[in-house]
Amino acid sequence: MLTVSFPRLQASIRPANADAVEDGLAETFPLLPRYPEPARQRLGSFLTTFSGGTLHDGAYAVLDGTTTQALTETCLEFFPAFRGHLVVFGRDWLGSLYAADFSRDVNGWPTVLALNIDFRDAMDTRLALTDFHETALVDDAAAILNLDLYRSWLESHPPLRDAGRAVGYRIPLALGGEDSLSNMEESDLDVYWQLTGQIGQSR
Repeated sequence: MLTVSFPRLQASIRPANADAVEDGLAETFPLLPRYPEPARQRLGSFLTTFSGGTLHDGAYAVLDGTTTQALTETCLEFFPAFRGHLVVFGRDWLGSLYAADFSRDVNGWPTVLALNIDFRDAMDTRLALTDFHETALVDDAAAILNLDLYRSWLESHPPLRDAGRAVGYRIPLALGGEDSLSNMEESDLDVYWQLTGQIGQSR
């Protein structure tokens, strides 16, 4: 396995239980072998190193192998244009997914897409995976992760330490729900994406 260095991320991330991180790229992240080198191996090394870890008290999390597989498949149901060159690797506390886009790279690293199911939005950050974690999530985390709102959420809720869970709308925006904390609850991330995506497709 190629070893990659993320010193600023390493200094900030809250590691997952080591027992939850498996060895073996193909077994742990079965989506990866279909993608080209060196970007494939670099993403694999990143996931193996940081799988399940969280930043900013749970506002951001790197997914584990099982969740990566499930959320990539779910994401592609609602963003089919990215099929064949996308692997989801992270989530934020509001349920946005972050994915490696293998259709483009920066110095051998895949770039990062941010995908939101509530607004059906896919944003190209134009950042390599390294720059996203070493610069954006360290220097600009307050804006990217909406940390002020997250601190308000934490006043009456525990931190989101489970990478497979996030905060979503109790009544979806597509059904007239308010965009406010009073209309939000913690939920399983994959279930939330599927239900919200299906509601959006039916309207």
